[in-house]
Amino acid sequence: MTRIIAISNQKGGVGKTSTALNLGACLAEKGKKVLMLDLDPQAHLSIKEDIWLEGIDGLAFIKGEKELKSNGRDFNLIHSDLSLSSFESEFSNKLGRDQYLQRAIRKSEEEISKYDFVLIDTPPNLGVLTTNALTACNEVVIPVQTLEFAKQGLEIFLAMFKSVEEILNPNIKSWNVLCTMVDFRRKQDKEILEELKNEHKGHIFNTFIRTNSKVAESPRAQTDVLSYAKNRAEDYINLAEEVLKNDKN
Repeated sequence: MTRIIAISNQKGGVGKTSTALNLGACLAEKGKKVLMLDLDPQAHLSIKEDIWLEGIDGLAFIKGEKELKSNGRDFNLIHSDLSLSSFESEFSNKLGRDQYLQRAIRKSEEEISKYDFVLIDTPPNLGVLTTNALTACNEVVIPVQTLEFAKQGLEIFLAMFKSVEEILNPNIKSWNVLCTMVDFRRKQDKEILEELKNEHKGHIFNTFIRTNSKVAESPRAQTDVLSYAKNRAEDYINLAEEVLKNDKN
């Protein structure tokens, strides 16, 4: 069964796109077939143009205008651009507005089943695109910085997520917090990391992502950190190994 993972948090700047891109690259490196979907109109995930699927984009896919057709490669991306922002205004008042992505995935079920993973990068808000991702997935990864405001924002996201889980998607198998941009030179990072581990026991990755200049530089080269500086990709390699170990299918 394909593991469809929404990488989501309503707070911006917590590393959602970096998590999607670098986790996807590390899973592909380990021999898994990975499809990434850029569901954020900012389209930062779409910088990696060398893995774009031709003839389809995020807006056309979620609206059901185009079905997925694989190209035989093991690492692909349904790219997006700013036009995706029109989905919010066009569909926010329509019946079933939260289930368009779910229907699109079902429509392309045969092609989706060729992948081991679908990773969905979501916008930094609690809008219709985010709820579509949470309704369509079977797992959720929630990146959170080890900062007080980010920790408070996590509680807001979890309240919304649990409502989606209860009403729209009871098939979610797991959700896990991923601590990102951890800098142990700051006392609060150590404290908040421990608080998150205690408060979300059983729902937090053992792996955490440390601040890393090569991760910050790699988007400028329009690629992932594994391709840019493999010797600095250790945290994401460890995350991929933990994700594989946590397979609940």
